[in-house]
Amino acid sequence: MSRIKKIVALVVVGVVIVSLVIAGCAAPTPTPTPTPSPPPGEEVFELTFAAWAGRGTWTGDTYWPHWAELIEDMSGGRIKIDYSYVGEVFAFEDAYPALTTGALDLGTGYTAYNLGLIPEGTLTGGLPFSLPEVENQIILWEVKGWNEIWEEVQAAHNVKFLSNDYYSNTILASKYPITSLDDLKGLKVHAYGVYGTFVELLGMKAVYIDRTERYLAAATGVIDAQISGALHEHEELKMEEVTPYIMMPAVTSLFHDQLSMNMDTWNSLPEDLHEVWSGPTGRCAATPGG
Repeated sequence: MSRIKKIVALVVVGVVIVSLVIAGCAAPTPTPTPTPSPPPGEEVFELTFAAWAGRGTWTGDTYWPHWAELIEDMSGGRIKIDYSYVGEVFAFEDAYPALTTGALDLGTGYTAYNLGLIPEGTLTGGLPFSLPEVENQIILWEVKGWNEIWEEVQAAHNVKFLSNDYYSNTILASKYPITSLDDLKGLKVHAYGVYGTFVELLGMKAVYIDRTERYLAAATGVIDAQISGALHEHEELKMEEVTPYIMMPAVTSLFHDQLSMNMDTWNSLPEDLHEVWSGPTGRCAATPGG
């Protein structure tokens, strides 16, 4: 073999050896953490779950799916959650009635939309301009006993109340600047429950528009303004593009909906799985958001 051929062969061998060394030292490809499987013989409980959030939003695409995965992990794979976005199985205002009948196992609902069914739902969002700080409402529910009262109220409707889900501010946003009460008169405003009464008393017209149709309604003049919960919802729906003027102070200091379960579903779960819902993850109410 010629000298040149020997050199070329040595170079090729060297490249192969170096490549193998580099491959051996490279970090291994991470393996996704599998969803835990229940021990053999353990019953698996499949729960239908409807959240208030829509597809294409951080809350709908990230927050609630991640929370559902945590619940499944905490149960050791014995709970499986069939998650659906608002409007895809149930409209937002239909989620709570579905919980009462068992058509839905688990849901986040805002009972201020269902005052005909549960009049006490007025209190879940607070009365307009009643409590100035978020902490005021959290203390009422978590410290002063409103959670326990609400649990009794929901039990009468065959629903197990699990927790509040807190967000900041219920706002009124308008297509037009609002500098006085006169600017409010005659506006067509998306509102619901006690807020509908509130806007009518101030000379506005209350109109209910489904969450998924609110942007188009404002863009086409069906509504001039909207009352909605939490600034992040206003941003997620891109409502600042069509209702850019936000009245301050906020209508209430806190918006929150509630995590609840059909009572028959709750009673079907073993006692140890009840514990899954008692910690901060299960209660989904550790801190206010929005």
